[in-house]
Amino acid sequence: MEDKTNHQPSDLRSTSTGRHRLVWCIALLVVAAVILIALPYGLRWGALAWYARQPGLEAQLDDVGFNPFSGRLSIEGLRVQREGEPVLVVEQARVQLDWWPLWKHHVQLQQIEVTGATLLIESLPDRPLVVAGLRLEPSDTLAEQAAPPGSVPAWGVATHRLHLEGVAVIVRHRYQETTVAIDQLKTSMLSSWQPEQNTCLDAQVQLAGGTLHVSGEVQPFGSESAVTVALDHLDLATLEPVWQALGWSEVSGTLAGRLDVVATTAADPSLALAGTLEADHLAASHARLWLKQMTAHWQGDVQLSLRSEGIESVAEGQLELNSVDVDLLAPGLGLTAGSVRWTGQWRGDGMVQGEGGWQQFAVTDLAQKNLLLAVARGEIGALQLAQQHVTAEQLLLEGVRLLGRDPLTALRPPQVATLGRLLVTRLDAGENLLRAETVTLSDLQANLIRLANGSFEARQWLPAPHTPTQPEPHDVVEPAWGVVLDQLRIDGASHIVLRDEQVTPTVEVVAAPLAMTVSHVDSRAAQQRSTVVLQTRLDDYAELDLRGDIALFMTPLSLSAVADVREFQLPELSPYVEHAIGYRLEQGQLNLHIKAPVEQGRADMVSQLELKRLQLQPLDTAAA
Repeated sequence: MEDKTNHQPSDLRSTSTGRHRLVWCIALLVVAAVILIALPYGLRWGALAWYARQPGLEAQLDDVGFNPFSGRLSIEGLRVQREGEPVLVVEQARVQLDWWPLWKHHVQLQQIEVTGATLLIESLPDRPLVVAGLRLEPSDTLAEQAAPPGSVPAWGVATHRLHLEGVAVIVRHRYQETTVAIDQLKTSMLSSWQPEQNTCLDAQVQLAGGTLHVSGEVQPFGSESAVTVALDHLDLATLEPVWQALGWSEVSGTLAGRLDVVATTAADPSLALAGTLEADHLAASHARLWLKQMTAHWQGDVQLSLRSEGIESVAEGQLELNSVDVDLLAPGLGLTAGSVRWTGQWRGDGMVQGEGGWQQFAVTDLAQKNLLLAVARGEIGALQLAQQHVTAEQLLLEGVRLLGRDPLTALRPPQVATLGRLLVTRLDAGENLLRAETVTLSDLQANLIRLANGSFEARQWLPAPHTPTQPEPHDVVEPAWGVVLDQLRIDGASHIVLRDEQVTPTVEVVAAPLAMTVSHVDSRAAQQRSTVVLQTRLDDYAELDLRGDIALFMTPLSLSAVADVREFQLPELSPYVEHAIGYRLEQGQLNLHIKAPVEQGRADMVSQLELKRLQLQPLDTAAA
């Protein structure tokens, strides 16, 4: 029987080609499957081999996963050590890569997620920067090549989402080792080829025993960033090595606040801060002072500009200090204040202007434990300080106490002098000259005592007199300070107690109420005559009235004055008479009128003396 089937050559060739294609497809699928299965192992082996070639590093990697189709890379359990010390630990990391932008020389990562990581950064003097155990020599940095204006780098990097959680960055520098614990950090789009694009940032960081929360918009590759930084309970004691390097020790206290920060990196980089800062329980020690305690509150703005000639800084706002206790060790003075307030502006060149006030301010002598000055309340208005020149529209002090006495001192007030109110207007100090328009002392109460040894009590609070020496040719002799006052007034319920303990019995004269005016005072001009008007009562009975012109700073003395003393009771001066002539003044009254022109120490006095009911009694032998 004859086979009538006709096999054409073309049909045979097509069948063979189909089989070959099927075989190739199966082979490709097998190869792809092998690659997909082997690729993670290859990546893991390659990473470990690369670390093995790095001097002193040992690496361990638990698992690597990579899907080339989706571009997803995952790493788990990466631990890198140097001499047994962890320098890089990554518990889990995921990266999503977008392939297509590679054709445009753009490395674009859809997301980067890192959970549970530790990174060690070492920045030590005279050593290269070390990151995760890898030494970054200056020659290893990728310096930007000069490019025409407007050009972009050949390769760019971007990520749509960055998420860090539980990441600790350990920074080891010359002073100490600082750990920055990133609880959480999230960003939106980051793109190096879009430098002006704003990136949303939200991060919470543990630093110095406290918490920092940073949120806002930044331009990592651009010129401007604006964020809000919230600080909570930063412990200054954790920075002790840094403080020691700056000359401070025993630093303690906490810092909190909220700041709006704007940073620009244009031709003239600048940094602007606005917000509040609070420092509680501050304490510190320095070679020149000991800050025992203080709290501080700042609210305002700070501007920093980096220019070719240097850094310009301006701060404007309100500063408030409370519970201040400071010892100035060099002069041996202790300063305390219930509160100090300042509102104004500071500049980096030393310019200060504004107004301030304080309450319960005191200055004590640390060696003698004596009070030198206490002020219940004070204010200063329109203050301006520039280049060691100070001006103020007004200085007001209330509740002033001067030169406190030992509490055990019997029969003496607790201080030498008190002032209900001190008012100084148009104050100007600088170039060794102190000027003021008016100085008013209200409710002055002074107790001036001459001790039994003949010295005045107030000397014990003053520094020891300086013994002048012959200056060397190379010594610079500072000119003496001058004082210029338009008017000095003493008013209100003022009185002065004059007590002489050098005689027996003690003599005490009380001048109250006391009113005095001194005009046209100029210590620079010895010939300058000052107009003096003094009115008071002596021990409630006698009256003293003095008027005239006196050259206060002229030697020998020059003056032209008229004085009247009416109904002065002489027995108050009996101790002086007893000592001089051996008689006691039993009674007597003095009326005195003196017209006293004195020129260059030569007096041409005209006086009228009236004694009434004068009675003397000789001292007995025992008393004498």
